[in-house]
Amino acid sequence: MSKSTFSAEPVDGGVLVEMTEEFVTGLMAALDLLVQVYTPGSVTFRLRHPWGAVRRSSLLRRMLPQTGASWWLSAGFRRRYREELADPAPVDRVRARCTGPGPRVLSCAEADEWIVVMSQARSLYRLFWKADHEYVMAFSTVQCQLVKALLVQECPACPEINVTDTSRQ
Repeated sequence: MSKSTFSAEPVDGGVLVEMTEEFVTGLMAALDLLVQVYTPGSVTFRLRHPWGAVRRSSLLRRMLPQTGASWWLSAGFRRRYREELADPAPVDRVRARCTGPGPRVLSCAEADEWIVVMSQARSLYRLFWKADHEYVMAFSTVQCQLVKALLVQECPACPEINVTDTSRQ
């Protein structure tokens, strides 16, 4: 494995993912937090203001961007799709793939799911008062590398895909 803490390369039928143990440890902690947020009746979290604690519904509203022209259209969307948007099952599947020895070969569908879960984790970490920007950058880097690997997988005849490397080495 190269110096990078995470890498994703296209392989026949999927994406080869390699991660350092340190990266896996940090990722598991972030995914545990995400599952906790998605669990009904979960504890409250302190966000940007050190004195403020937020309920799960409010936290989910802040994590999920506005989807309509008005707040009430967005609220209706969140109400209708809350169970799908806050489903811990995809997070659990990503966590399961992170355990055990690597490297891991993800199917294209699994890689798509990883991209969604990293987006959710990134949205959650951006809400924290003293957000750990290294985590936010790590989630973005994982998404970027997975998208690049999937694009090459989907279109092998396409010219070289130029995706800016957002990793900090």
